[in-house]
Amino acid sequence: VGFIETAGGVMSPGVKGTPQAEMYQSSFPEAILVGDGKLGGISTTFCALESLVKRKYNVRGIIMIEEDSALGNSEYIRSQWCHSQVVSLPGLPPIAEPLFHWHDNNGSAFESFIRDL
Repeated sequence: VGFIETAGGVMSPGVKGTPQAEMYQSSFPEAILVGDGKLGGISTTFCALESLVKRKYNVRGIIMIEEDSALGNSEYIRSQWCHSQVVSLPGLPPIAEPLFHWHDNNGSAFESFIRDL
């Protein structure tokens, strides 16, 4: 299982201009998509998901990083995508802040997600 969270999105071009979703296809036929919990993230997540499914990826699950849980992105994604598990994790800390505390607070949810795949 590979994690598909690419710089610019799954359809962004790689070094030679090939979309990243196609570059990784032979290495990671199964994927966990990291979705977008920000405003506009439902569309972004579904576009990435459709791009992966069209390329025959087996999307095993979606992890939504929720910057603003009041938007309800993960709930909507969960209601529309019944093919695999969708889990919501809180937004990441500011770039200057290490991820240690975020991971300590969310590691068990992530591990449970992986175990249930």
